[in-house]
Amino acid sequence: IKFTMTSLNLYSKAFKIPGIQNRSAQLYRAICREIPKVLLIYDVVNVGEQQARTAVKSLFYERANAKDNGVLRHLLNFGYYELEETLLQHKQKHHLLAILDTRVEKPSLSKDLNENSTEEEHQARWLES
Repeated sequence: IKFTMTSLNLYSKAFKIPGIQNRSAQLYRAICREIPKVLLIYDVVNVGEQQARTAVKSLFYERANAKDNGVLRHLLNFGYYELEETLLQHKQKHHLLAILDTRVEKPSLSKDLNENSTEEEHQARWLES
């Protein structure tokens, strides 16, 4: 019996498609197509599809100022690698949540605490976070 590592080879397949000009937009669309499947696989219930898309978009905007072709190629390779790792479940749920939760806007707490706040208010705030 021969065991081989499963691989999707998304990066090499993506660069073999002729006529595509904007490779980063292609990666973004590929990730957005897989978001519902990823959220189902990892059983992520506290992050919706739209929130996940917003988190992915913020990742792309963080690197938007990269202009060098070598850097762009590296970022695309890394993006496809991360997508492939996620789809093949080489990540744990907390790895995915670390990416999504840090980029999803968290609702602000309704009341600021000060030195006059009661102990119950402090405990309630601690339990909310």
